[in-house]
Amino acid sequence: MTLGEKLFTLRTIKNISHEKLSYELNVSKTAIIKWEQDKSIPNMLNLLKICQFFEMDLPALLENVVNVQFSNESINERTFDDYAHHFKMSHADAPELIQCFIDNQKQIASLLDQQKALFEKIIQNSQ
Repeated sequence: MTLGEKLFTLRTIKNISHEKLSYELNVSKTAIIKWEQDKSIPNMLNLLKICQFFEMDLPALLENVVNVQFSNESINERTFDDYAHHFKMSHADAPELIQCFIDNQKQIASLLDQQKALFEKIIQNSQ
């Protein structure tokens, strides 16, 4: 399956027009049509927008796609911040994100306690 075929299938399943998808992704209708006809391939930023719109991750979007290959270089040349401002956070995600933040803070506190204990041992052993 090509990326164009997959995009066409996803758009058809969701029952949306080229116009609607182009509006949602902030690209031209012509771009959507060219992608679906495999006349061009979306860049990494647009692939990520497509993933967000269809609620899937990049590996799922590109699974079994034969005509798209990205090198690590093309992925690594941009930072997370370059992409982050293009995505919206749903309020439904907030409780899960808050819990992740709390869990991470607990792990940091635990690591700091361990570090403090190690420093205290080093100081005791050096005296």
